[in-house]
Amino acid sequence: VKHAEQKAREEAQRREEAEQAAQKAHEEAHKAHEEAEQAAQRARQEAHKAREEAEQAAREAQQLQVKATEHFEKTLQEAEDEAKRNASSAEKLEVARMTKELEAEAKKTESAALAEAKRAELAAAAEAKKTELAEIKRVHEEEVARDQAEKESADLRLEASKATNNAKRA
Repeated sequence: VKHAEQKAREEAQRREEAEQAAQKAHEEAHKAHEEAEQAAQRARQEAHKAREEAEQAAREAQQLQVKATEHFEKTLQEAEDEAKRNASSAEKLEVARMTKELEAEAKKTESAALAEAKRAELAAAAEAKKTELAEIKRVHEEEVARDQAEKESADLRLEASKATNNAKRA
């Protein structure tokens, strides 16, 4: 009888330890889940901020392009106005040549501004995508960790249940 009581006490102690371990695993899984949610929220905020910065950079590049175009259109108009004031044919030929040069320069500058705007837009989009992919990866890792913690918790509960059953049998 004493031996059976000793076995029952040992089983009860093992069951209690298993239940405590299961509870601890459950609490750790809950804590890991909360941390994962916080990390995901931070990642979403960073992605949103990166998107806003990318959009701002694209707007600024667009504004630079518009200013460059306006400047060269103004310069071209001034050259044309000057040409009209100087009406001699030699001057008209020179002004026409200069006008063509200014137009070519304006086109080059506009192309460069467009290229810079496109580069800024692509860089911003790439950064936003990279941040989004990092968030997806982080969320996946958090889900895997949560699933593992839940599995361990279930295993510990099963072990505690087995210990309880063994204790009852004893």
